[in-house]
Amino acid sequence: MLTLILLAIALWVWPTRRSSQRIVAQPRPHARQRDGPTDALTISADIDLFASCVRAGRSTAQAADIVAELAHGPTREVWGSIAALLRIGVDARAAWAPAEGTPGIADVARIAEVSEHTGAALANSCQRVAETLRQEANDTAVASAERTGVLIALPLSLCFLPAFFILGLAPIVINLASTMLYQSPQP
Repeated sequence: MLTLILLAIALWVWPTRRSSQRIVAQPRPHARQRDGPTDALTISADIDLFASCVRAGRSTAQAADIVAELAHGPTREVWGSIAALLRIGVDARAAWAPAEGTPGIADVARIAEVSEHTGAALANSCQRVAETLRQEANDTAVASAERTGVLIALPLSLCFLPAFFILGLAPIVINLASTMLYQSPQP
């Protein structure tokens, strides 16, 4: 009898070939393809690389092309578009248009436009943008850590404070009350 029950459970649990084929044949939902994280630190590293290339004597098109090869995530496409437009000789405003909406790279785009018209130093300004992005990322991380500390304190206080009162103060108060009530006055 036990053997029949175990066999029935095994047949019920064991996937049949037909059910496994249905699982494999189901189309998967399209997940967003991401090459990597797009955070302030990644973008600041890209901007640092761009500034280093410009400082080393590369043109902005060559520098953007190098960053496009080494960048990760969605910023790779942005840098690639900028490099392609700069290579074919498009003016700075149009060439840096793909950077619009991307934090950090949009700032570099404005600096590059000004640099093309005025001849201002591009590398140093890009370096400052990268430092600002790193500082903002640091500030965000510190704020998150502080917020976590506050959020951890609330459950701890809700658990430990009643326990302190029940296990620490309640016996003392009960003991004092009982000695005061049962202590007979002496004549």
